[in-house]
Amino acid sequence: MDWSMIWWFFGILKREKPQVVHTHASLSGRIAARLARVPVSVMTRHWSLPVEPNNSRLFRVRQKFSSWINALLSDAIIAVSQSLGDQLLAAGLPDNKVWVIHNGIMIDERGKSNLEKSNLELIKSDSNSKVVGTVGRLEPEKGHEYFLKAASQVLNDHPNTEFWIIGAGSREEELKKLAANLHIETHCKFLGFRADATDLVQEVDVYVLSSLTEALPLALLEAMAKGKPVVATQVGGVPEIVDHEVNGWLVGAGDAEELAKGIGYLIQNPEQAQTLARKGQETVLEKFDARLMAKKTERLYQGLRDKRLINK
Repeated sequence: MDWSMIWWFFGILKREKPQVVHTHASLSGRIAARLARVPVSVMTRHWSLPVEPNNSRLFRVRQKFSSWINALLSDAIIAVSQSLGDQLLAAGLPDNKVWVIHNGIMIDERGKSNLEKSNLELIKSDSNSKVVGTVGRLEPEKGHEYFLKAASQVLNDHPNTEFWIIGAGSREEELKKLAANLHIETHCKFLGFRADATDLVQEVDVYVLSSLTEALPLALLEAMAKGKPVVATQVGGVPEIVDHEVNGWLVGAGDAEELAKGIGYLIQNPEQAQTLARKGQETVLEKFDARLMAKKTERLYQGLRDKRLINK
C-alpha cells in the first residue's frame, strides 16, 4: 500500500482505459482501479493467511475487515490452491468472489540444464556424491532449520551426500551457525540467490521442501517438472501436488526425523525414487502447465467482463 502510487496508477488507468485490472497484492492498484471505474478488478492471492494467535479477538476483527476490503475492491479473488481458497472463505470472503486457479509453470524447458560443467565443479565437492537441494527464501516460514537437522541425520547413513541451500534471506547467518553447531558445515553449500537456480535443481538427486506454510510452491513444481524425486512437507496446497508414495514423499511440517527418513529412503532406493519422479513429472505436465492457468484466467476475465460468470 502506497498512497502516492494510487494517483500514479489512476493516471495510467484513465489514459489507457483497460477493461480488466489484475493485481498481485497491490492494494494501491485495486483502489486506483475502482477510482478509475475500470469495469473488472481481479486479485490473485499467492500466500497463505497468517495463523490466528490463541484467543485473539483483534486478529479476527482485522481478518474480517481485510476480507471486507478485498471483496469491496475486487470482482474476483484468485486463490492459487484449494487450501488457500478454503482459508479465504473461512476468513469471510463470499463464495462468488473466490476462484481457485492453480499456479502453473512453463514446462517446455524441463529436463534441460544450461549449467556449465566448470561452474558445477566449483559447487559440487565430489562428482560421486549425492546432492540434496532446496530452493527458497531464508525466512522462518521456509523451515530451513529442519532441512539442516534432517541433513545431520541423513549423513549418519549416507556420508557422501551434499546439501545445497539455494536462496537468500534474513536467516542466512543463523542457519550457517546451526550447520556449524551440527558439525555438517562441510557438507552444506549456502549458494545464495542464483539466477540459474533451475539449472542447479537439474543437478540434484533429491529435492526437498521443508516449509511450515505454503500456498502452492512454484519451486516444487519446477523440480518435479525436471523429473526430480521430492520430499515435501504436508502444508497448504502441497498435498494438491504431491500424493504420498505415488509421485513424491510427504512428511509432517517441523519434523526433521521424518524429513530425514524420506530423504534417506530416496537416496537408498534410486529405482523407486525415479518411479516417483516420473509420476511427479506427469502430474505437473497434466495439471500445472502455465498455459492451463492462463486459459482459466482468461475465461474468468471474459465471464466477469460480460457479467455472466461461468459455473465453477
